Amino acid sequence: MDQNGMVPVKVKVGGPSDCAIGLRTNVSVNDLEAMESEQQQALTDALLAASKNMGGSRGLPQGPGTTPMLIAAGQTRPAPDAMTTLSQLQ
Repeated sequence: MDQNGMVPVKVKVGGPSDCAIGLRTNVSVNDLEAMESEQQQALTDALLAASKNMGGSRGLPQGPGTTPMLIAAGQTRPAPDAMTTLSQLQ
């Protein structure tokens, strides 16, 4: 920052209506702080909108259907390849 409160900047990313990439200029610290505040507010607004769309008054989204299978106690058997699968995971 120089004695006038200006900071040298270089544009690294931009859109069609933004400054050209590679442009070098000076921006005041006050302007940089204002830009950061606007960006933070836009992010906060986007997160708030996303959180309202995640269930909201509609409740939780519908999960996949299930097909329960009753198995009597002691009637299960391990998969024939269970030991091979477990040894491959270790």
